[in-house]
Amino acid sequence: MGREGTQIVFVIDGAPLASKTRSDFLIKQIKERPESRFIVITRDEAQIIGESEFAAQINAEHYQLTSVSFLEIAHFVEKNFDMTAAEAEVIALRLNDTFSSFDLSAHPTYFAGISKEVLA
Repeated sequence: MGREGTQIVFVIDGAPLASKTRSDFLIKQIKERPESRFIVITRDEAQIIGESEFAAQINAEHYQLTSVSFLEIAHFVEKNFDMTAAEAEVIALRLNDTFSSFDLSAHPTYFAGISKEVLA
């Protein structure tokens, strides 16, 4: 690779961990690239056994995403967009309602690049 200060990261969304042959192939690919990092995303709870076997073979760390609370969103908006607490709570409520209606979850830093006018 030869690029000093860089790290190759593979993101595998919806890994076929229920399939033994596909899981074994993925494990082989991961072990062949020890200099790289892999993020494997699964959403199917039925794959728990496959995930645990897979994780054990590649010495993976397990993380679980959770939703961001209303208070965290309000605090983030208040501090990062120089809003009063009341203004930030109104924005946070609207965002929370929008994310809930579409069954989405977003970390407050998602809004870091949005201008205050657009957010309001």
